[in-house]
Amino acid sequence: MNDDIEKAFSGVATTTTNNYKSYYYRLLKKLGTDTVLENSNKVLIDTLNSYDILPNSIKTFLTVIIRIKRNAGVNIDSLVSYRNGTLSKEINQYNEIKNFELNEKLPSYDEVKRYMNTLLNENKFREYIINYLLINYGVRNLDCNVLITTDKSVTLKRNIAKENYFYVTNRYIIYQRNNYKTSSVYGKKTYKIVNLSFRNSVNLFLGNRNECKLLFDCDGDTYNDKQIGNIVLNATYNKIGEGNLFKVLIKHYQLENNIDMIRFLSQSRGTDINTIFKYYNINE
Repeated sequence: MNDDIEKAFSGVATTTTNNYKSYYYRLLKKLGTDTVLENSNKVLIDTLNSYDILPNSIKTFLTVIIRIKRNAGVNIDSLVSYRNGTLSKEINQYNEIKNFELNEKLPSYDEVKRYMNTLLNENKFREYIINYLLINYGVRNLDCNVLITTDKSVTLKRNIAKENYFYVTNRYIIYQRNNYKTSSVYGKKTYKIVNLSFRNSVNLFLGNRNECKLLFDCDGDTYNDKQIGNIVLNATYNKIGEGNLFKVLIKHYQLENNIDMIRFLSQSRGTDINTIFKYYNINE
């Protein structure tokens, strides 16, 4: 059972693989089998259609099935046809309705910027840092999971290649992401941040320590992916969360006709620009 999914998602970021594993084990429990390879494509499609869940969740189940069957050399034509046909239409219809509702409910770009500055004024440094990254780089929840260090030698250690970190200097902060959703496609991403308010906030959060985790308790306790998501959710304006905040950004830059900034967010987030317009565009 583990073998199927480990082989199918070899090279994919650990956090992403863990998410797919969760879906896979739920599916196997419903099927009452140890592997989807024991089931025909028709049975699997019928099983997915029996779920009372959103079409995007069905797509995630289907992604797992397709990758496992493709890796095993099993025919997946009917699965791909279902994904690109019926399921794709259902997802588009759902997204249109959802985006229309979001367009009416989500805050403006100016509101989330004011909120970020309020956090700074209230000395809520961790929340400010999180929002700064979300608003200026369009990152995901797990990308806010960073090690903060003033020791350059730490950034050269072998295991750091699997972590995200801030390297803090007197004049700038290096923000390097090694572990994010699409890191296997786009590789490490490095940014030099010179913004004074951001640098001061990071230094004040770090205090007298040489090293600390932004989303971890500084005594070393760690959080799992769900807990990290909740930390970021609670840090955002009206708890709209990272995904909806990204939609606010895309709406703002679309209305400004600022395609260069959308391209930058596409690059910094590690998401193809066509995917952004398909799933994060609430103007249509």
